[in-house]
Amino acid sequence: MFRSVAVARIARKAFENAAEKKDTVAKIQNIIRCSQTEFDRGIQEYRDFRETHDTPDWGVIRMSSIAMAQNRIEEAEVILKEQMEEYGGAQRRQARNADVSDEQICASLERVIRKTDEDDVAYRFFDFLKKYKFCANRDVFLSLLVELTVRKHGWKAGLSRMKQQMEEEKRTKNMTMSVYYILEKAWRNSEAEEAETKLSEVGFVKPSTLKCLKLFIRLCELPRLEIADFCKRNSIIFAHEDVVFLIELAGKLKYPMPLLNLLEIDPFVHLPKSSIFPILDQLIKLAGKSGEAEHLEQMMWKVKKVREVSEEEKSILYGKLRHFYKCLNVTPPKKLYFLMNPIE
Repeated sequence: MFRSVAVARIARKAFENAAEKKDTVAKIQNIIRCSQTEFDRGIQEYRDFRETHDTPDWGVIRMSSIAMAQNRIEEAEVILKEQMEEYGGAQRRQARNADVSDEQICASLERVIRKTDEDDVAYRFFDFLKKYKFCANRDVFLSLLVELTVRKHGWKAGLSRMKQQMEEEKRTKNMTMSVYYILEKAWRNSEAEEAETKLSEVGFVKPSTLKCLKLFIRLCELPRLEIADFCKRNSIIFAHEDVVFLIELAGKLKYPMPLLNLLEIDPFVHLPKSSIFPILDQLIKLAGKSGEAEHLEQMMWKVKKVREVSEEEKSILYGKLRHFYKCLNVTPPKKLYFLMNPIE
């Protein structure tokens, strides 16, 4: 009997905590919405709310980003500083313990970038986030800022900004996307060789990663025969790990072209057989997410044509094509059903 009463109390307490958390989230979201149109009113409501409630880190960061986007820089910093001091100060707080996801931090950085389009303001906000231990100097965040700098001021300015940000790092981090944006801009300015040399010197990515990034850009920009010739002249051999890197980068950027070109040059460079299926799989995902049914049909014929995957693997790929047709609310071609269920 006593055990049942204890269990009931625990359950009731858990329910009350969940309800309180839900109420807190709703109130914070209302304050944030108000702040976007009436900042002075919103910031006062936020301060009143903090007097009686624990405020989650993600809400604090969003409020700070709204202040920053409206050029209320001092208030943006104070919002973050107050939260850090309330929860133990810089000595006890660590960025990895912040109650906020990478996606939420990126959304706040993107808000500042979108509203101001000023890289100085965006970098200052990022510096505040690091100073008050809400995030670390990671590529997932820094790449957003480097992309902005490269777009507005060129790849050399982007590289200079990266160097400034990385000066305080005790060890080199892998800054893949930041380096990619620099290389891409340099390529389009016909300065790829200079950029590649400078990037190899600073060591922001491993040599193997830099090699793959150089290949990825050429797979995006060059005709297929030129890509094959480049690989032959430079004795490039594709390991399965290299192809996986290219697949993941294409997925992240939503660029199908490098993977399509990779399949086309396979007769010249001889990709690992184990890499063909994941290439096709990623291309089908990109085709499905494009929202264009004709892209799915093109992939159906491409899968049918490829000899390096087994019939069982093709069946899996056809099933994924059917799934994306269903997502688009489009009737698949009759040929797809035939390929999925061939007559013996």
